[in-house]
Amino acid sequence: MPDSRYTEQGLLKLAQIIKLARGSSSYREFEALSGVSHATIRRLELCDVKNPDVATLANLAVHTPYSLEELIAVAQERDKVEIRQYRTAEEAIDIVDQLNHQEAARLAQMIVGRLAKMDVKIEENPPDDGLLLQIRLMSPDQMAEVLRAVANRLSPAVNHQEPLDDISTENADDI
Repeated sequence: MPDSRYTEQGLLKLAQIIKLARGSSSYREFEALSGVSHATIRRLELCDVKNPDVATLANLAVHTPYSLEELIAVAQERDKVEIRQYRTAEEAIDIVDQLNHQEAARLAQMIVGRLAKMDVKIEENPPDDGLLLQIRLMSPDQMAEVLRAVANRLSPAVNHQEPLDDISTENADDI
């Protein structure tokens, strides 16, 4: 059997990246999200796949902080591809600051989408005899944080004028 182009240590690092990307999702939930079979995800996490398919890595890369090229470089333990060093919001803010307003708005929308947790309540006997459906995408505290971040991005001068602690989230449940 020919030697793998991926190293054992590289495959271990790849497995850790995939586990982090999957987070608390089940294998089947992550399969639905990534398009990679749950069996393949499990085998990758156990380092049972010695030569991961490039298409599989491409599907998984979308759900990690790495590009396809970076995942391959990690699995091969190559230093030739520069792997981005930013992994936290603070480290990424310099990149965000380089975005135009439209791209920054798209990024904010993507962040809100990731934070969104649908909390659905159906009240069958509201006062007007109808059906009341409430959907809460995030908690009032999360909404306040998103609004602060958007305000800071769109108007940096606000940081030096007044604190944004007075943002009202009383009606955040009525989205």
